[in-house]
Amino acid sequence: MGVTDMSFSAGWLTSWKATYNISSKVISGEAAAVDLGVVDNWQTTTLPEILKQYPPSHIYNGDESALFYKLLPNKSLVMKGDTCHGGKRPKGRLTFMACTNMDGSDKVELLVVGRVWKPRCFKNVKNIPLDYHANNKAWMTSNLFTQWSKKLDRRFKREDKKTIVNCFKKAKFVPQDDPQDDPKDDIPLSQLVVDEDDIPLASLFQ
Repeated sequence: MGVTDMSFSAGWLTSWKATYNISSKVISGEAAAVDLGVVDNWQTTTLPEILKQYPPSHIYNGDESALFYKLLPNKSLVMKGDTCHGGKRPKGRLTFMACTNMDGSDKVELLVVGRVWKPRCFKNVKNIPLDYHANNKAWMTSNLFTQWSKKLDRRFKREDKKTIVNCFKKAKFVPQDDPQDDPKDDIPLSQLVVDEDDIPLASLFQ
């Protein structure tokens, strides 16, 4: 444009963004790497057809999350003019996996992953209403998730529900001729050692 001394005030920029409905956002995730057409087709066409085959009590949703139980709020009330300094943020965490069905009639046993193999709170405790594992980073590992899924799948088979494997086949996540699980996998999750860092619940009380 040939203009070298152009300048704008903060108020002008704010008014311009409001006029054209422009906002500042943080770029996150990797959505650009996903074919949105495939995603839309799955949500609008494939998924509804699959869900039609199951009653609400047979449709489950599970998700994992993290609890940073030592982390303090990042906001505080201070006097005007005073500075507000924070310290090093503690990284103590628990990872947990929650799962329930659509009508809320079945809440699957909570899966919790911690960093400590024998927490003090478990001392003299004989039974806890969750499935506890531990590894160095308190993360959900692929092997641990696979075994959790197989455990739930075996429970569905006992209850005569359509199993996870069959659901995955209908959704074309696994081949239709996928072989059955090895019988040696059919043991309680609490007796399994996932990898060198994962400690089964049973070992906590020996």
